[in-house]
Amino acid sequence: MQHSRRSVLPPRRYQDEQNSSGTAKSNKQINGSYFTLTLWTFISIAMIVIGAISIEYCPIQPNIPIYLIVAGSTTLLGFLLLPLRLVSETLSYIIEGILGLFTFCWFITGSVWVFSVFSVSPRPCNLGAYNFAFGILIFQYAFLLLCILALICGCCFGYMVLFSNSTQTNTEQTQGQNVFTIQNTV
Repeated sequence: MQHSRRSVLPPRRYQDEQNSSGTAKSNKQINGSYFTLTLWTFISIAMIVIGAISIEYCPIQPNIPIYLIVAGSTTLLGFLLLPLRLVSETLSYIIEGILGLFTFCWFITGSVWVFSVFSVSPRPCNLGAYNFAFGILIFQYAFLLLCILALICGCCFGYMVLFSNSTQTNTEQTQGQNVFTIQNTV
């Protein structure tokens, strides 16, 4: 006599639907976050190392290597504070807000230091350190521009959706009034 075994697992079709709807998407987001975190960690370490190596080799603007060291350190500090959210979310947001404000001010200060010596030729500064600081700032400006454009597009899209819904509601109300008027005249 042959015994049939029933599987305790759900049918294969159900597993595929479940994985395709939620789990795969969240895994991609998590992997993207880890990639971004890892990339910026390496960039921050490179900023600290390049700044420290060239601290004495930029006489035209000695603050450029200092900018690299502090910018890299604040980015790493921000990453190190991420687990603080598990302990105290409110304290984490306060510290991240203060750190974000400092980082923004430091970004503007670094921009002034780096771009003020752009037109000087030949540039008496470690070329690698200067180009690295210049490239990081240009990348940050491009990212900031993309964020502003995304915000503007989001606002425009929201306005269009809101405006189209109010126009559609007004049209339906007008049609309802026209039907009422036609019924009263007949």
